[in-house]
Amino acid sequence: MADNITVDNADLADFTAASDEVQVGGTQPLAQVQFVKLVDGTLSGGGPIEAIYRMVTRKNQVVPLDEVWWVPPMKGVDAVAKECLWLAQQVIPNFDYYNMSAYVANGFDVSFSAALLPSIMVTAGFVLPCLIIGYYSLRLRELESK
Repeated sequence: MADNITVDNADLADFTAASDEVQVGGTQPLAQVQFVKLVDGTLSGGGPIEAIYRMVTRKNQVVPLDEVWWVPPMKGVDAVAKECLWLAQQVIPNFDYYNMSAYVANGFDVSFSAALLPSIMVTAGFVLPCLIIGYYSLRLRELESK
């Protein structure tokens, strides 16, 4: 049978968390926090190509990479991938506007200006440019003339 263990605050006084430990607060899922840290460059371990290299060579994220000729091009490709992820983060709307759980809990007290209007505006701001780009893409292709 296990012994009862008591922990005093004095035992935890010199405890420090790792610098890249993810602190998830509020309603943000862990994947969203990791994605933001990857795009910001604060996540250790580099991009996708560096991650594949580290898995194949069985190197930890903390171990520095060897100074060989393929490391700078690999980091360059990872920088391009990070820029593509940044662009995707800017284009895809923030889905936190669609979280209506506080209003659902009240049942009948759904304010148009506080709940529905931001959701409608985010949806319109995303769908209208997509429709315009789609229209002109199909128009330039001239599908009717074939």
